[in-house]
Amino acid sequence: MDETPLRERLARNVGPVERDLLKAHGDRGALIEVAAELDLLDVGEAVAQDRGHEVAGWIGDRLLTRPGFEELTGAVYHVLVVQPYVLIQITDERPEPPPEG
Repeated sequence: MDETPLRERLARNVGPVERDLLKAHGDRGALIEVAAELDLLDVGEAVAQDRGHEVAGWIGDRLLTRPGFEELTGAVYHVLVVQPYVLIQITDERPEPPPEG
């Protein structure tokens, strides 16, 4: 069993993704958009640890929303998968281009 703290495991899996790569997740209703005021890892921890009261508060404050793919306005998002959800947060960071070879 992995003894690495949850936050570290989640942090290893956050990265920028171009909008078009989120379409399949949007089509199945798995996207949760995280407002810029929140820390993506804080939200990921709360979802992973089933801290429903905290998550419900963010939803009530409209800091977490369930957009359809067509509603996404950014070109690039930071993405964190916490099954069955895909947490996304708009970013200006660009994904690394694939290595040439």
